[in-house]
Amino acid sequence: MIRKAKKSDIKSCLFLQKLDKGTYWKQTDLEKAIKDKDVVFLVAEDKKVIGYIIGEIPPTKRTEAAICETRVHKKERGKRIGTKLVNELCKQFFQKGVKTIYAQIEPKHLKFYRDACKFKITHKWIEVAKGD
Repeated sequence: MIRKAKKSDIKSCLFLQKLDKGTYWKQTDLEKAIKDKDVVFLVAEDKKVIGYIIGEIPPTKRTEAAICETRVHKKERGKRIGTKLVNELCKQFFQKGVKTIYAQIEPKHLKFYRDACKFKITHKWIEVAKGD
């Protein structure tokens, strides 16, 4: 089942992140995401949280949205859970008037987004960063 994330899901989402050695999201980030009207934060649940997705509509370009992260428990991968999360997130963004949804991804995730989720390579951005 795919549903909107609740505050009680945060620990499970942070646990999934930790299993993949991720460190990006903090509890306060996810609490803010749940409350933000321009964020779509969904979880996949099968008796417990087995995946999540977070995306946002930037305040300056209301017709675009970005997927920030999609994560599925390693034991649950290959069951189309990630695809269902992406599709539901896209559906909710399109209902909000978004026309284009972008995802900045690692090369190893290209096949998933291109083949399973039907995203197209745009080469619109090159990722750069400054700071810590």
